[in-house]
Amino acid sequence: MMCATDEEGNPIVGATTATAVAIPAPAAPAVSPATEATEVTIEASHPLESTCGAVRNVLRLVETMKGELSEIGVAVDLYERSLQSATRARRACADSETIVCALLQDVGEVLTATNHGEISAALLRPYVSQKSHWLLSNHEVLTATHVLERQGLNADPDLRDKLAEFASAGIVAGHPWYDAAQTFCVEYDQPSFDPEYKSDSLASFVPLVEEIFDRSPFWWSRDGINMPKKSVAAITAAA
Repeated sequence: MMCATDEEGNPIVGATTATAVAIPAPAAPAVSPATEATEVTIEASHPLESTCGAVRNVLRLVETMKGELSEIGVAVDLYERSLQSATRARRACADSETIVCALLQDVGEVLTATNHGEISAALLRPYVSQKSHWLLSNHEVLTATHVLERQGLNADPDLRDKLAEFASAGIVAGHPWYDAAQTFCVEYDQPSFDPEYKSDSLASFVPLVEEIFDRSPFWWSRDGINMPKKSVAAITAAA
């Protein structure tokens, strides 16, 4: 700083003139290691972050069900319902395939309640047995049948015709798929409308979803058999 002067060179009290001084730009603030570690920890704790593309996309389908309610009016959304179904299956010691089917059974219901089982069945078909594919395709019919019977409304003509179709195809007591379908619908699907139920987290199911989607998917073959699924032939032969 320099003092300001009048025309005769006398200093003017209280007045100053500024000289141009180069002031360096402030340095960018340093990011503390603690902040970086916290951000990484939060990100890695999300169930989608450490998964491969297919599994991550499937889990995102589950997350889209948050806040979505089914058409019949229930006390929990489809997301919680899916977690409940999968949790019940796991606590009943079901196999990995059945647990994942329970988790993903209703991902199509955010698009349409009618025939939503066909959507989850198509999604999982390359990776699961023919039994699981059939179960997913028809679980809504079987569950609705039990619900309507419990409500005394078992005269629904569409359901009656569908059950007759199952019977004509041999899908009745004694069929290899019958008990599995009943267990799935009665023990895992129907009870999963409970707002007080303590479900396992979505993250806890990630290893099981990865296990299923790590399987070699079937590809088209001339005889129509899903070649990698050797058990399918045995199931079909036994039916």
